Order: sequence, then structure tokens, then C-alpha cells
Amino acid sequence: MNLDGANLFSEKDGYKIYTMNSAEAGQYCVILSNNANDNINMLVDLHMKSFFDELSSNTKTKEDVISLL
Repeated sequence: MNLDGANLFSEKDGYKIYTMNSAEAGQYCVILSNNANDNINMLVDLHMKSFFDELSSNTKTKEDVISLL
């Protein structure tokens, strides 16, 4: 799957994490299984925005955020 404009934030054996932060698209994080079939369920978890805000402000590292996901 290709997420236009998203950045590959992290890649693990079973999944990839993509992020987006722009004035047009807003801020979001998408975690996709490497074994996704034609059906993908979406969970929107708004309370995690603060983790990415802390990453942007250098309060947390990329590894800190990944460990929380």
C-alpha cells in the first residue's frame, strides 16, 4: 500500500509505521501490517497526538514513541 505524502517512520518485521505532518493534511500516524489483505480496519486514536507533539518538541525520541505504540 502506498500512502501519498506520508513518511515511513519505522519498519518492523510485521508492520510499518507511516506519519504525516502538514498544514494541508494535518497530523496522523498509520500502522499497517506487512501481511495486509484486501480488508483493512482503521482505528482512530486521537489521544496519542501528544506523543507526536513531544517528538516534534524533542521531548521524546523516535524510539520512545515507537515503544508506546
